[in-house]
Amino acid sequence: MIFIPKNNFLYSVYNLVQTLCLINFFLTSKFFLLHSVAIQQTVHKIIIIIIKYFFIKSFFQIEINNFHKISSQQDRKPNFEHIFIKSLLDISSKSVVVSFFNLKKIYTNKCLKIRYLMDKSNLKKSVFNHSISNYILTLLVFSIGNAQLLSAYINLEIRSTRNHNAFMLFLKSVLHFVVTIVKYKKYSKPVGFRILVAGRFNGQSRSKIKQLRVGFLGLQSVKNNVDFHKCCCLTKFGSFGIKVWINYL
Repeated sequence: MIFIPKNNFLYSVYNLVQTLCLINFFLTSKFFLLHSVAIQQTVHKIIIIIIKYFFIKSFFQIEINNFHKISSQQDRKPNFEHIFIKSLLDISSKSVVVSFFNLKKIYTNKCLKIRYLMDKSNLKKSVFNHSISNYILTLLVFSIGNAQLLSAYINLEIRSTRNHNAFMLFLKSVLHFVVTIVKYKKYSKPVGFRILVAGRFNGQSRSKIKQLRVGFLGLQSVKNNVDFHKCCCLTKFGSFGIKVWINYL
């Protein structure tokens, strides 16, 4: 979800954010996914930027030597917030208020509950059941506006695995799991999912289109609160198109 008024400076900030989001492995041994960006301008021409992102440290790093000591210079590497603010200073000298929200730190306690439920289900034995999928599942249950984050997660898994059909089955089971968990929530709950993925699954010679529909998703009425996002995934088998619809009640 990105809201941008018509302003040259705001468009330059938007392009800056999109450029940073093209790199999922944003820093060395880091994991980065963008949830949403909101850019607004007040009456007094003060620009407010709110960025929600998902950030896991050293998820894909394999420690060769456990006794290797990290130098103090590596500990002081600039993180995402410092790089973004420094790049804003180069664009303009206007009054800008930037707020960063790392969703991993916010939903850590709730992720433990979801992980406990995952261990009791059939999804525990799946290869795709790891800390990233647990956090994505937590955000789908306890927050709204997750179409961009879910599409980025699908993009990551399609690029990192060759068994795409097994991942689609796992994703369908996860979506059924989400609909079952939020069944007794009163408000702000996802009641329907629709996912379209097109590409060469498992490296086959011809491309196919696979669709996942879970729950209720009505696109005929304006009253439904539907979050939509699409992206392109580049792999060695070619490009995959990903579209995500989430219906909230």
